[in-house]
Amino acid sequence: MLTKPLADKTRKLKETPEGVDTMCKAIEENNKRILKNKQIEIALNLIQMGLGTYSDIAKATSLSLEEVEKLAETKNHTA
Repeated sequence: MLTKPLADKTRKLKETPEGVDTMCKAIEENNKRILKNKQIEIALNLIQMGLGTYSDIAKATSLSLEEVEKLAETKNHTA
């Protein structure tokens, strides 16, 4: 490591139960954010392509019907 404080922080995150827990939570939150973004991207594509009802799109993407309807409003589409 380039500096002792950075090396100490890295060691704490990798080698202590608290650090590992912190990293696991951070990774889990990042994965949730990535999944949500992908769900939204897929829903928007389906809406733009006119494939399925909003209910179908909600089921296909695991988004709520309300979320799909809001996405459709942003794209000025109606089903």
